[in-house]
Amino acid sequence: MSLIINSKDITFAVQGPIITKDSQTRHCLSSVRKYYPKSKIILSTWKGSQIDDLDYDEVILSDDPGAKHIYFKSYINNLNRMIVSTKAGVLKSNTKYTVKIRTDMIVLNSNLLHLLLNIEKPHNGLFDSRIIIPSNWSKNPDRHEKMLFHPSDFLYAGLTKDLKDLFSIPLMAEDDMTWFKKNKIPSNAAIPSFIPRYANEQYVMIAYLNKKNFDHGLNHVFDYSKKAHITHNKFFFENLLLKHAKNIGVNSQKYPYKWSVNCNEAYTEMEVLNLGNKIKKIDCERLYYNFLTIFKFILKILERITIGFTKKKILRLNKTK
Repeated sequence: MSLIINSKDITFAVQGPIITKDSQTRHCLSSVRKYYPKSKIILSTWKGSQIDDLDYDEVILSDDPGAKHIYFKSYINNLNRMIVSTKAGVLKSNTKYTVKIRTDMIVLNSNLLHLLLNIEKPHNGLFDSRIIIPSNWSKNPDRHEKMLFHPSDFLYAGLTKDLKDLFSIPLMAEDDMTWFKKNKIPSNAAIPSFIPRYANEQYVMIAYLNKKNFDHGLNHVFDYSKKAHITHNKFFFENLLLKHAKNIGVNSQKYPYKWSVNCNEAYTEMEVLNLGNKIKKIDCERLYYNFLTIFKFILKILERITIGFTKKKILRLNKTK
């Protein structure tokens, strides 16, 4: 029995705008072709985009739904753009597996040829098989921000029929995009300037769960209860395979991971596995993030001490003049 699948059985739905800065989209497409030479590449972007000389097999040019509402601070809400371009690309896939990635991602190796074999283990989830999602960009509700049902939307990889089902959801409504302009934001909200009802990553899962009449218990982004947390844990363990992006073999060109990046709010691979383990295993990744937090805290203290010492020295020199 083969330990890997053939790349011809995978379609890559590369969705989003054409990013010309540092040739990000060009690098994204060429990296897919390098490591998955037999895979079909579907580029799903907007009408009027400059797509000349880009490496793809099929292009889908959709009408841009636009982004007219603020997400938080000065960030624009691009959720409906993501849903439209992802759905258009995924629905065109006719291979067994589909990988949805953003146009600013880059592929580093062919690890998905191994990982996709591990998603078809029997489980009690809503999908036919688990969906692979990067753990290091997925919110862990046990951390400070306490956001439930918040997996990363940078990459989804799984059975094509599952991804088609997942993204057959409605766009976020106007009222939900401006939810906290009309509703009081909780005093303990991790992001006080947040405006939509759900975080974009949450909305995809919540809209899907609503379609399945699944009681998730989440009324808005900061809604949190013990019951909803238990439901979240069960859903994540049974339906998702969370792996660090380096183990999936991808990275973000816009938000790259590196050794010095502290993914303190995100899941580790072991934390997701431990959701189904009675005996918890040692989590070296979390230990590393804890060490990084302490290390950076010490550096800040030393920096303040150094600045304070320098200021005092300058004052003494000025007084002696």
